[in-house]
Amino acid sequence: MNNTNIKDVVKICLNCSKPISGRSDKKFCSHQCRSELSNHRKKNTKTEDLSMRIIKTLQTNRNVLEGILKNKRQCLVDENYLIIKGYNPVFHTHISKEGKRELIGCFEFGIIRCAQKKIKIIRAHGNEY
Repeated sequence: MNNTNIKDVVKICLNCSKPISGRSDKKFCSHQCRSELSNHRKKNTKTEDLSMRIIKTLQTNRNVLEGILKNKRQCLVDENYLIIKGYNPVFHTHISKEGKRELIGCFEFGIIRCAQKKIKIIRAHGNEY
C-alpha cells in the first residue's frame, strides 16, 4: 500500500507546467495562464474549422465535376449549371496557363472557360489534361 498523502501531491499548471498552490481543484497557476490556454484552443479550433471547410468545398467541387463527366474524358456545360450543382468557382487546387488558355484545376479535373458562359470540363490523363 502506498503511503503518499493526497496533500503531498503537487499539481501542475495545464498551461505553463509550474506547480500550483491553493485549492485542490485548481488547474492553472494564474488567471493569465487560464486565459492563454483558452485563447490558444480557440485559435486552433478556428484554424481547423476553416481548413475543414476549404477541404469540404474542394471535395464538393471534385464530386460535381466527376458527376457531370461520368465516364467521359471531356464535356461542355453551361457555367450556371455547375453552380446549380454546387460547384464553387472560387475554390480550386491549381491553375495552369498555356498561351492564352487558362486551365483551372480541381484535383484530376480541369475547367476551361469558353465563349458564352460555357465551361469545358476535362479529366486529366496521367499528368496531362
